Amino acid sequence: MGRAPDSPSSGQSRPPGGPDEAHAESARAAEALGGLRIVLLLVWALASFGLMYFAQDLQKLAGSWPFSFWLGAQGIVLVFVLIVGVYAFVANRMERRLLSGLSEDGRS
Repeated sequence: MGRAPDSPSSGQSRPPGGPDEAHAESARAAEALGGLRIVLLLVWALASFGLMYFAQDLQKLAGSWPFSFWLGAQGIVLVFVLIVGVYAFVANRMERRLLSGLSEDGRS
């Protein structure tokens, strides 16, 4: 089978910033976001199961309720909101950077 005429090994060089470079940058961003997802899921698991497991040892009272109840009812929800906020912030920043790189190359 022959090689495609526009393959890099056919002797023709592509200009920098072509579609392959944009695709590679997009793939790197997706890979970085995948790593962030894994880290945030580990934080979620630690907050959900780890903190609540050790919260049983917090037998102080906050009003008429045990402190562990308040930690579970309020604190963990705030951790989840923080996780979503961090992911949204990082994903938006990466998308802006990717789109600005594409527009600098004259593509839209």
